[in-house]
Amino acid sequence: MKKIAIEEHFSTKEMLVQMKEWEKKMAFPDIMGKKFVETKLSLSDKPFGEHRIPSMDSNGIDMQIISAMWPAAQGFDNAVKAVEAAKLYNDITASLASEYPGRFRAFGTLPLQDPAAAVMELERCVKELGFVGVMIQGHSNFEYLDEMQFDDVWASLEELDVPLYLHVGHPAADQIEAYGDYTEMLGPAWNWAAEGTTHALRIVFGGVFERHPGAKLILGHLGETLPYLLRRIDEGSDKTDYLSKGRITREPSFYIKRNLYVSTSGEYNPETLRCAISAMGIDHILFGCDYPLSSMETGISCIEESDATDEEKEMIYHKNAERLFRV
Repeated sequence: MKKIAIEEHFSTKEMLVQMKEWEKKMAFPDIMGKKFVETKLSLSDKPFGEHRIPSMDSNGIDMQIISAMWPAAQGFDNAVKAVEAAKLYNDITASLASEYPGRFRAFGTLPLQDPAAAVMELERCVKELGFVGVMIQGHSNFEYLDEMQFDDVWASLEELDVPLYLHVGHPAADQIEAYGDYTEMLGPAWNWAAEGTTHALRIVFGGVFERHPGAKLILGHLGETLPYLLRRIDEGSDKTDYLSKGRITREPSFYIKRNLYVSTSGEYNPETLRCAISAMGIDHILFGCDYPLSSMETGISCIEESDATDEEKEMIYHKNAERLFRV
């Protein structure tokens, strides 16, 4: 069965240094254990032929949609440096994707610190580099994608008909305090999901999909908990008389089901996939592994051990991606 994996990261040694520098600026604790760094993160800057391609072949993965590792262009305070980094990272991404024709497509990174430059870079990514969308690594200097300065970015995404993949990111330092000494709750265990879900809901309640009904948003890790909370979100927001604000005209779940796609990246219990399919619809579920942070073997086993039918697996593994990304 054909497989297209859509949340598959890479880095360079310079990007890994930038990652550590940004975490210090964000006052985020170093939560990466030695075993994780040595066995998984260390693969991110290896030549593709060294581990990635052999692992794709042994697991029957036909194509990856690659993206620059967090924080990418979001990791800069200075807008000029963010613009320079986005262009450089996108050129590197395009070069890597071209080394193995037919095996890779790509998401670009955008310098949202300068929204006008971000629109220009988005157009270059799609029209010149042939990218299938963009991946944004959380907030940009604590500015979120519901804010009106990004409306032209959403308009361009809608016009170009490419999705925005919202990747998880670190919260503000004062929010980290809520976790106390339980640093094991930071990152993938919990706080990334909380941050990603909050960002996505800001986009929904901020009326982005009301203004741009054709926009497409992707969340990883089976939707960062959103598919399992749709009724609760509708019920809770109804108690606040949210419609009176005039930003949206329908229940939040309407926009989530229409404009949001979720990928299976990361690890989860197989039965969770059934809830995501039921909540979002089978045509809004995409296959991802989160390589190299999670293995390709695990990404596949989470689907194979579920109760998904062969027809549903075909949709998840490749048909939905072929339709959404036109690959």
